[in-house]
Amino acid sequence: MSTPIVDLGSGPWSGAYVLRIHVEQTERVVFGRFDGGATVVVEPGDYLYIGSAQSRRDGFALAHRVLRHLTRTGGRPPQALRRAMLAYLKTHGWPAAHAPDGKTLRWHVDYLLERPVADVVQVLLFRNSGVDERQLVARLTATGWTLPLRPGLGASDHPHHTHLLRWTAGHSQWDRFVDDLRQHLTAFP
Repeated sequence: MSTPIVDLGSGPWSGAYVLRIHVEQTERVVFGRFDGGATVVVEPGDYLYIGSAQSRRDGFALAHRVLRHLTRTGGRPPQALRRAMLAYLKTHGWPAAHAPDGKTLRWHVDYLLERPVADVVQVLLFRNSGVDERQLVARLTATGWTLPLRPGLGASDHPHHTHLLRWTAGHSQWDRFVDDLRQHLTAFP
């Protein structure tokens, strides 16, 4: 697998991101009020969550959002990738004192990331690239290697869209996809 933090942009820390999440074993998850609080079965495998974070007074909206996802509630240990993300951000001028040390469950993906069997293994950052989350979902869906976990899940602000996808191909296809993004980022619609 390629490096855990892939930065496909430059400049201000606003833009879109993809979290690659590995789920070790079958989990039954209630994603907040999604689908009336119904339980969703999450099978072992890799999943992708696509999100965005725009503007913030300190200019680090994307950093704040990704770190928030890498944090767990109730003082529980954070995602393992959080430490590497903090180190990466420090090399880019991040004011480390602003790192969140807790969170409340707000986005659908938060309910999955709380589970010890769900690990964020890679983050793709599209800072200041002009790429938005809908374009990323479209590009991922076009590969033929993704399936929505459940229609509408992870995209409550985009009706009829899904921002939590199951990656059905292997690691080498993922690496090729990321390399293609690197080379063709300017070709996004």
